[in-house]
Amino acid sequence: MPVEARWAHLKALARQPSIGQIVDDAMAGIERDNPALKGVLPKDYARPALDKQRLGQLIDMISNIKVGDEASRAKDVLGRASTSTSSRNSPALRARRAASSHAALRGQAAG
Repeated sequence: MPVEARWAHLKALARQPSIGQIVDDAMAGIERDNPALKGVLPKDYARPALDKQRLGQLIDMISNIKVGDEASRAKDVLGRASTSTSSRNSPALRARRAASSHAALRGQAAG
C-alpha cells in the first residue's frame, strides 16, 4: 500500500482544505501499485461540488469506529464485511432463506 493511501495518512490530513485532492492522490497511488485496479477507483473527491469539510468529518468518523479487539482492528475489517455482504446475497443462501421462510409459514398455518 503506498504511503499516501494509508489510512493513517488520510486521517492525519482529514481537516486539510485539500483533503479531496489527497484522497484522489491516494486512489491514484493504489492504482499505480495495483495494475489490476487501473481505472477502477474513483478519483473525483477534489471536485468543487464536494464539501471538503464533510469529507474530512467522514474520514474522522470512520477512524473512530472500533471493531473487535486490537488484533481484529489490525485486519481488513471493511474488506471482510464487504465479502460477507456479497456472500449473504449468494443464490444458495437466498434459496435456504426462502426454504426456511416457507417452512416457518407452513408451521404457522398448521398451528
